[in-house]
Amino acid sequence: MYTQSISLESGWHAVGHAPEGGSLGPLPVMVPGQIHPDLVRAGYLPEPFWGKNAEACQWVEAWDWDYECEFDLPVDWSAAWSVLRFEGLDNAASVCLNGVLLGETRNMFTPYEYEVGGLLRARGNALAVRFSAISKQLAGKRLDGYFSCFTQERVWLRKMQCGFSWDWLPRFVTYGIWRPVKLISFTEGRLTDACIRTLTLAGGRASLEIEVEAETRSAKKCEVECAIRDRDKRMLWHGRIPLAGGRARIQPVLERIEAWWPHGYGMQTLYDLEAVLFCGGSAVDSRTVEFGIRTVGIEEIPDERGSTFTLVINGERVFAKGGNWVPADPFPSRISTAKYDRLIRLARDANMNLLRVWGGGINEPEDFWHACNKYGVMITQDFLLACAEYPEHDPAFAEEFRREVTSMVYTLRNHPSLILWSGNNELGMNSDPKEDYPGKWLAANISGPICRELDPTRLFRMTSPYGGPKNNSTEAGDCHVSAYETESLFTGDMSDYRQRIAALNGRFLSESACAGSPPLRTLLRFMTEAQIADPTDAMWNYHAMDNPYKGFHSMDYYGMLLHTAKCLFGETGEPEQRVRHLEYVQYEWVRLTIESLRRKKFSSSGLQFWMYNDCWTAINWSIVDYYENPKAGWYACRRSFQPTIASIEDCGGHVRLWICNDSLQPVAGELRVMAITTRDGVCEFEMVFPVSCPANGTSVAGELAKDRCRCLLDRRGVLVADLLLGDGRIDRACYFEGMPREMDLPVVTLSAQATTAGDRGSIRLRTDNYARVVTIEEDLVCEDNYFDLLPGETREIKWEALHEVPALIRVHAWNGVTVAVHVRGS
Repeated sequence: MYTQSISLESGWHAVGHAPEGGSLGPLPVMVPGQIHPDLVRAGYLPEPFWGKNAEACQWVEAWDWDYECEFDLPVDWSAAWSVLRFEGLDNAASVCLNGVLLGETRNMFTPYEYEVGGLLRARGNALAVRFSAISKQLAGKRLDGYFSCFTQERVWLRKMQCGFSWDWLPRFVTYGIWRPVKLISFTEGRLTDACIRTLTLAGGRASLEIEVEAETRSAKKCEVECAIRDRDKRMLWHGRIPLAGGRARIQPVLERIEAWWPHGYGMQTLYDLEAVLFCGGSAVDSRTVEFGIRTVGIEEIPDERGSTFTLVINGERVFAKGGNWVPADPFPSRISTAKYDRLIRLARDANMNLLRVWGGGINEPEDFWHACNKYGVMITQDFLLACAEYPEHDPAFAEEFRREVTSMVYTLRNHPSLILWSGNNELGMNSDPKEDYPGKWLAANISGPICRELDPTRLFRMTSPYGGPKNNSTEAGDCHVSAYETESLFTGDMSDYRQRIAALNGRFLSESACAGSPPLRTLLRFMTEAQIADPTDAMWNYHAMDNPYKGFHSMDYYGMLLHTAKCLFGETGEPEQRVRHLEYVQYEWVRLTIESLRRKKFSSSGLQFWMYNDCWTAINWSIVDYYENPKAGWYACRRSFQPTIASIEDCGGHVRLWICNDSLQPVAGELRVMAITTRDGVCEFEMVFPVSCPANGTSVAGELAKDRCRCLLDRRGVLVADLLLGDGRIDRACYFEGMPREMDLPVVTLSAQATTAGDRGSIRLRTDNYARVVTIEEDLVCEDNYFDLLPGETREIKWEALHEVPALIRVHAWNGVTVAVHVRGS
């Protein structure tokens, strides 16, 4: 082998040093890892997610933590050019090998390398990483000079910002070797980077650019051999490029290629670029990168409101559908490859095509990006600044940020799923884009220029939100707006909630919040049954968290959610039903928001919910909970984000019947509209509208006066519109007058049969009368859930077990009793 590499991830132990003296340990620690989970395993900390145990974890951040291990070299190790590489150290540490200080670190997000050939021994190498408490890092720093949401000290520290607490996460200030550490040896040269980008794409023909960077220690002639292969290992192109000044560049043209498309628009075709470094005719290093061929742009067309804001991928306009990604754990070193894959697949299965990696989190690892590439989930990436004023004019801070941004761009720029860089999250919120605002200097002088130099074919925006007369304008650019977080909404009975949602506007909603509880089975993983049964118990507020800057002085987040559930669905003294109401708030809000904005396509061109996933056992914003259970909002996304939907718009005395089609093919069929009484199932009105909708467009199938459907006006019935394309129904839209709590619902009886084969199965459901909010209440990913069943209707729902196949599947309708059905093999 021309390079050698050994992992240094075993045999580590740590000792903690208290600020007042005394120590703890040594205790075995995981590498990659962070100290809190190690302390839990050793019995020094309680489980941080249960109850209020997070408060018992706060002492950890005040201590110093020394990590140490010993290692031997393989007998054939070539030590002359050896590099010790840490992919991630959290965060301020001194690194020593065999008693020699190699250097000091200050950044969680960037790798650190040290050349150590002259220090290595054949046996008994002692490696130590000594982490300093953040109080020492902050010595001499002015903590009151910069505004910062939640805490002030974080602005000086290049750590995961939400770890200092947020309105959905308690404080967990971590330390540890949180990403892999390796010892690598080279001979005459090493590849330091290989990049490939799409310059042009048309008609299956692509012009590409390959750039390779290398470090050599040889007087011999050095060159790079590059090869592009498809996933069947078939060679599509190869060539040799001379190395000059440590760089090689070439622009190949490929014929008959397949583009990479976001989910719902085409295939996610991926290729491999292999680069091999030759010195004197001998291969000395190689690197393989995954890439896709695609182009990306933003269409901004002036109109009477301002200007549109639409993503354009491979020349096609794309309606962006998705959410905001936050770290999937407060201790991100323990997020597994499998969890990344499941979470991104769940986004794809909810018909999402875009996630925004939020700026208060981390630079996600290769596992995350590989899943996004594979499943067709586009990513907009914030640089890692959020909701604060940072010391951007401090030379040391600016230089560290420059190093961080450069590393991120080099690391991520080959991924086709990455479509846009953003300078930060909300630093310039509500500011005039032309004037000075927090973060602007960093974006204008560091992150923007670096992106233009190193990643010129990808979009860069100064901040998020950005554009229009003020950042966060609904008339141009992207915006962070929601119909839910409006104080006046919570001062009355919320009878106008649907009108408020319909009035929500924005060119591209890169954050739009709506809350909802996780299901009961998730609540029981961090609350007791008695706490759940008491809606006034403090544990609800503790796990719902709150935002002291939101401006709602009369109501906290949990109070807002509880108030919404009562107004929409009515009072209930039954704890399980109250939880169901708290869940369904999110379904109702998500469904109506999606339908309203899709009807405005492409005046509005994107909707990303705050937030997609969760970092902790929280009761508020996520669409998928911490344990990867899809919440009610996920099922609303799955239904309402599907390529073609029906939608019913309330226009006062009449309703308008819409078809929204995001596919790249026109659709034709029929819309079958029925007015059905909910109590006895009588169909009082039926009509069929022909449907024709253009590719990537919308159309109105017709309008219907409400007075033709007396059960609607009397609030005794529901209007149902079934969209029929091809062989069957692909979507159903429903509309009723008044508030959901006013629906005239009968007592209903459900019948169910369930079968399974492996970790998948199906459940067949039938109702004798109108069944409201039929819910499959297990750790399953279902093709549909939280839906209404019409009288006499039968539906077969396919499912996949999230963890293990249950022996019983419980199904509940709001106006019935829970049915438990045994699962039998098929």
